[in-house]
Amino acid sequence: MTTKGDVKTQLLTAKNWRVSSDVIETTRNGVADAPYDKYANLAPCGKDDFIRFRDDMSMLVDEGPTKCAPNDPQTQGGKWSWNSGQTEITMTDPTFAGRDKYSGPVDLTTDTITIVLTDTKGTTVTKETIVYKGF
Repeated sequence: MTTKGDVKTQLLTAKNWRVSSDVIETTRNGVADAPYDKYANLAPCGKDDFIRFRDDMSMLVDEGPTKCAPNDPQTQGGKWSWNSGQTEITMTDPTFAGRDKYSGPVDLTTDTITIVLTDTKGTTVTKETIVYKGF
């Protein structure tokens, strides 16, 4: 749910967003693994990718200045939406490795978007915290 005039949508659509941090924390049977810094292990060609959110609830994922695979498209489209209280965002995009959508609580400021994704499978809980910086 969104309206073009609401403050959160205006913040989200005002600029491009690039991942600046991506940390995964896994707990198995109540025991926490060491955090995994997914961003630190990302190839440089993946660190320059960015997302542009549009107020029509579409989004554009751009490979940035460098592509990891020359034949990959420069841009791909996706969709995004808020929950009714605009406390959670859902993004559907074909470029997200291993899942077709991200959905989780969001903290949005003029400069950052922080999304927390939580997956529970039996006694294993995986929490991924992704921070995007605006530019």
